[in-house]
Amino acid sequence: MEKNKNNIHLSVLTLTKNNEKTLEYNLKSIYKYADEIVILDSGSTDKTLEIARKYTDKILFRPFDGNFGEQKNYGMKNCTGEWIFILDSDEFVGENFSNCFSYLNGVYRSLALPRCHIFDIKKHQQLLTYTHYYDWQTRFIKNDGTIVYGDNRVHENLQNYRRRLHCCEAHIFHLDFLVKGYMKRKAKVEFYNRLANAGYPRMYLPEDYPYHTMSMMELPELELLHDLENDENFYQYPLRESKWISAREILKWKIRQTVTRARKFLNV
Repeated sequence: MEKNKNNIHLSVLTLTKNNEKTLEYNLKSIYKYADEIVILDSGSTDKTLEIARKYTDKILFRPFDGNFGEQKNYGMKNCTGEWIFILDSDEFVGENFSNCFSYLNGVYRSLALPRCHIFDIKKHQQLLTYTHYYDWQTRFIKNDGTIVYGDNRVHENLQNYRRRLHCCEAHIFHLDFLVKGYMKRKAKVEFYNRLANAGYPRMYLPEDYPYHTMSMMELPELELLHDLENDENFYQYPLRESKWISAREILKWKIRQTVTRARKFLNV
């Protein structure tokens, strides 16, 4: 199994509430890498828990009080793995994910991966703006009891996480734009603003700003990709791809990969 490739005991933590549209993709992508999957639910009334039970029996409940950091801290306390990987319920990992494991035996206490915001799964297109790529997410966390989330209610901040590596070996994929139309995303912005004045419209409402698209830098594994491509419930958006900009981004990615691998070799 992939999960034992580098003798890393990995816990995967996912927070849920009414995520039946995306949770199957999340768990199907990560299942074979995880020694333990912890689901922290805050009151789902759809098929979320039915889906979760197919992949794990470690399903916890905690009411959501508006503080995402505290919710994740509670979930992390219930993880037993040497490392924790946090994957939101509307995210999944791709075909290169196993490449990250070789970085978990060195000096790093956390790894950040770039997040790819999918804009059209059938044409394998992602959003390309300063906000959306690279959208670094620190999700591999050494489970030593000292790395925790701070008191930010939204866009929660990690504490005591260094040394951290920005790891250009794999991506996290975000399905938010495929399952939520403009009005639902606008409601999310307003909700975050009410919680902490942190709506971040450039992230959630790219239609209101200049944007480009490009081919995804990594794909899901074939079976999952087939399922995603055949999901007729996904939204599609106007694509604005530039060959020049795409070529530039591919070059930047290759350079970043080289730096990532050099840092592992030099152990810095």
